Amino acid sequence: MLTCISFSISLKKASQVLKTGLIHQPYNSRILYRLAAILFRQRNEVQGQYYLETALQRDFEGHTEFLEVLPWCSRKYAHHGYDTNSRTQKHVTKSTC
Repeated sequence: MLTCISFSISLKKASQVLKTGLIHQPYNSRILYRLAAILFRQRNEVQGQYYLETALQRDFEGHTEFLEVLPWCSRKYAHHGYDTNSRTQKHVTKSTC
């Protein structure tokens, strides 16, 4: 299980790796979707929206990539008392951090 601090660091590292990947594969929509999800999770909505819109324009059918990655990025919400596996975001009592 990741701690809150290492989870934050791993998201930052993931965004750096994906940005490097875009240098080498600028038209890879999967990278764009994954980067958008991570940026949204880091509360960087402006850049996240840019990458999401770009990915949607290039490959709309691949939008499920964004939806599959976003829950992984949102795991940290569980330590704030929210069930990330629920569509209704039920409050839970256990804390992991």
